[in-house]
Amino acid sequence: MTRLEQEQKLREVYGVVAALSRKPDKTVLRLRHKKLGRDLVFRGYADPVPVYEYLKGVRAQGLPEVYDVIPCEDGQVVLEEWIDGAPLEYLLENGLFTYRAARTVLLDLCEALNALHSAGFVHRDVKPANVIIRKNGHAVLVDQETGRMAKDTPDTHRLGTTGYAAPEQYVGTSSPQSDVYALGVLLNLMLTGRHPSEALPRSGTARRIIQRATAMNPSARYPDAAAFSLAL
Repeated sequence: MTRLEQEQKLREVYGVVAALSRKPDKTVLRLRHKKLGRDLVFRGYADPVPVYEYLKGVRAQGLPEVYDVIPCEDGQVVLEEWIDGAPLEYLLENGLFTYRAARTVLLDLCEALNALHSAGFVHRDVKPANVIIRKNGHAVLVDQETGRMAKDTPDTHRLGTTGYAAPEQYVGTSSPQSDVYALGVLLNLMLTGRHPSEALPRSGTARRIIQRATAMNPSARYPDAAAFSLAL
């Protein structure tokens, strides 16, 4: 069965709420069960994303639940939990976070990344657009398609978002420390509204965490998300 045939089969019981992405190699839809009213995310990829096979059996505070991973003749279909909340990108447009609120978000992201790092995966694109804040203030890291095994170096192609990507990602390599760099940038942005290269928070604790997390040399950073969370 193809990705399109899987989509058509699902649409017998689900309606399309929104097409979040429709490209030749990627389709992302928000679907709603016609009778139960429950939403889920349909992800169709031309190239299978191995991290989703792993995440199918993982439950973590900061990760959406992966309900199913379906191999297709032309790729892969992933059925994932729909996260009801607001993108951090949107919330940052309306003001800064207190350290306490930012810490809650960062601890959730650390839990999500620790689940990935402990299995050898790196997310590679931690940024506000990929963080959804639930109504209770907790955060979920979405869009795992950029994930890869850290041992498979160098990267087959460069990934990351300018400003959040660590320096080493620009030469095609990434590691758990690359995700730590993005966490440091994110924390700084939440507290100051600026990139660490432009301004740092007054708080000594937050400043020290951010400076270490965003060190140019990966070996000078926290080794992984678990270590970053302990510093918080």
